[in-house]
Amino acid sequence: MLAVYIMLNILSSLVITIKAKKVINAIVIYNSIWCIMVILYHTGLIEYYSISKKTWIVLILSELSLSIGYCLGRSIKFKAIFHNNISYKEISKNRLCNCIKIMLFISAIAIFPNTYAIICRYGFNLLSVTKQIYYDNITGNATSYIPYFGCASQAAMILCGIYVSKFGFSKIVIFSFVMSILYGLPTGSRGYLLFNLLFFLIPLLITSKNLYALIKKYGKPISLVFFIGILIYQILTANRSNTLQIEPYMSDKMIELTNRYPTIYKNFTYFTGSLGVLNAYLDDMNFYFGMNSFYSVYNLLNKFGTNFKVVRYQDYYDIPYRTNVGTWLRELMQDFGVAGMLFTVFLFAFFLGYIEMKRENGNIIIKNLYVITVMYAMLIMSFYVWYLREGFIYVLIILFFVVKRYTKGYYI
Repeated sequence: MLAVYIMLNILSSLVITIKAKKVINAIVIYNSIWCIMVILYHTGLIEYYSISKKTWIVLILSELSLSIGYCLGRSIKFKAIFHNNISYKEISKNRLCNCIKIMLFISAIAIFPNTYAIICRYGFNLLSVTKQIYYDNITGNATSYIPYFGCASQAAMILCGIYVSKFGFSKIVIFSFVMSILYGLPTGSRGYLLFNLLFFLIPLLITSKNLYALIKKYGKPISLVFFIGILIYQILTANRSNTLQIEPYMSDKMIELTNRYPTIYKNFTYFTGSLGVLNAYLDDMNFYFGMNSFYSVYNLLNKFGTNFKVVRYQDYYDIPYRTNVGTWLRELMQDFGVAGMLFTVFLFAFFLGYIEMKRENGNIIIKNLYVITVMYAMLIMSFYVWYLREGFIYVLIILFFVVKRYTKGYYI
C-alpha cells in the first residue's frame, strides 16, 4: 500500500503541475509533505503500529478529494460568473509599508504588555524556560495576557513576504519578525514560529517572477530570517528534549541518533506521530459536530451562556508512545464524519484553486494573496492538526478586512 500511495501522489502531482503550469503549487507541496511523513513513519526508527487498511483508504481518498477539488477550482471561469467594476493598479512601496506598520501597531497593543508580564514571571532569558512556559499553558497555569491582538504580527509577516517579493528586503521585515517571535513566546509553542516563517516565505514562492534573481540579490537577509527562525525552533525543541529517556519502541538507530543529536527524536515524532494517532483514531472513532473546526467560535459562545462541548486538547493514544495530535483528517472526521471530511477537504482545495486563478490582467490581487498565504500555511501544517481550531486563524480572517480595506483596488 505504501508504494500505491506514493505512486498516486506522484501521478496527481504531475497532473496538477501540467494543469497549473507551475511546479510550486498546493498539491505538489501537500503531496511532498505527506509522502515524506508516510515514508519516515515506515523507516522503523520508531516502532510504530502498522497502518491499517482503513487508514490507507482514508489517506488515498482524502488525497484524491484534495487534488480533484483544486483542479476543479482552477478550472472555474470566474469572469463569466462575477463582474468586477474595480480598476486595479499596482501597489506602491509606501502603501504596502504603511499597511505593515498598521499591523505592527495593532500587534503592539498586546505584545509589549504580554512580553513584560512573562519577563516578570520567568526572567529575561525566556528561551531557556520555554518548556516551563508551555507546560504552564497546557495545565492552565499560564500568565494572564492580552489575547488576539498579537496575531496582527503574523499578518505583518504575510505582508512582509509580499513586500520583499515586490520591492526587496527592508528593515521592517526584521522588526516584524521580532514582533512575531515575541507574540508566540507566552505560549512556548513551536507551531506559531513555523507559521511565522511560512507566512513570510509563501508569498515569495508564489509571487516572485524571478525567484533566482530575488535570492541572488536578497539571499543573505532572507536566509538570516530563516536561520534565526529555525535556530529558535531548535532551541524550543531542545528544551523539551533535555529529559528524554530511552524507550523500548526506539530502534537502535534512533537511540544512536538521539545520543548524537538530542533533538532528533522530538523532531521525528513531531513530524510522524500524527499519522499514528490518525491510525489509532480510525479504530475507535468518536464524533461531535464541529468541535474542532468551530472550537474558537464555540468557546466564545460559551462565555455568553451556551453549552457547546469544547475540548482544548485532543484524546491521547498509545502509538506506542502517548500522544494526541492526529493530522487535520482526524479532526475533520471527528467534526463531520468520513464523508464530511472528504467534502471539507474538497471544498478547501476548490476554494484555494479558485482564488489562485482569480487575477486581474494576470496579476494577483493583494487581498487574494493574503488569503492564499493563510490557506497554503494551513495546508502545509495539515500533517499536524486542522488549524482552523486555533483562534489566531480567525483573527487573521478578521484582519483580512483591514488589509482588504487598505489595499482595495491594488495588485502586486
